[in-house]
Amino acid sequence: EILEFDTALKQSIYRAMKAFDGTILHWGGTKKQNCGGRIAMLTEYRRSANSGERGSFNVRLIRILDGSSSFTLTVSYNELYTVIFKPICNRVISSLKIKNEYHQ
Repeated sequence: EILEFDTALKQSIYRAMKAFDGTILHWGGTKKQNCGGRIAMLTEYRRSANSGERGSFNVRLIRILDGSSSFTLTVSYNELYTVIFKPICNRVISSLKIKNEYHQ
């Protein structure tokens, strides 16, 4: 299940990056994790910078799986500024709180 999801996602992101002359530098893959009491899929990869930018980017996709309330949070930063932005991105991810209520 995770392998199929990861393979499809990787192909999709590779196609998107190619359309913008970008490159995936490293694919870290997808793993399941608990996030705010919900099942989440965490995908990590590194990509090249867009034209006109320096450095490369660390990207994390956090997919919260909750039926029609599912969503994806994308957190990324330029690795030239890892010391500043990695702790901030980690804090954003760890601060996710998912309510157990359904709004109709």
